[in-house]
Amino acid sequence: MTREILLKLDAALKKESPAENLLISKRGYYFYWKKSDKCPSAIRIHRHDCGYCAWGSGKIRKTKSTRTGRWIGPFRNIALVKKFIRSQFRRLPEKAIVKCSCTE
Repeated sequence: MTREILLKLDAALKKESPAENLLISKRGYYFYWKKSDKCPSAIRIHRHDCGYCAWGSGKIRKTKSTRTGRWIGPFRNIALVKKFIRSQFRRLPEKAIVKCSCTE
């Protein structure tokens, strides 16, 4: 889905159905971690309504969600994401934690 479609969907969510409540609870920030990266060279932070992230499900629907990696989140804010990343990847330099344009 495109970011435009995801933004419209997000704006239309109401707490009236279990499915909508599930998506509401998954709002926040995510990052993608590849299983092959013991120490990644960079990690990009995304919002839940980003076309790459799509509430932590990703944009490639045909693959098993954990086959090559997984979306980690949601986090309430970017500071919490960075704190978690730093605790898991201690050798990763601060400049390697970058934000997707969706977070601007």
